[in-house]
Amino acid sequence: MNTYQIVEERYEPTPNTAEYGYGDYAKRKVVVLAEVEAESEKEAKKLAKQIDKSIRFSGINGAWVREIY
Repeated sequence: MNTYQIVEERYEPTPNTAEYGYGDYAKRKVVVLAEVEAESEKEAKKLAKQIDKSIRFSGINGAWVREIY
């Protein structure tokens, strides 16, 4: 059994200042949505969907799976 984390990148709004490109470049934050133990990455996705039905693995802003060693 391996431990997998389901992570997603979220954007924080930034102030409209030169330091942040006048609002063009938002801060990015990686958030851990779930941590599961499974035999494979596919099974980890399946378990994560059972924990939280709103997790999506497709699209530009979809969540991804990373294995913890």
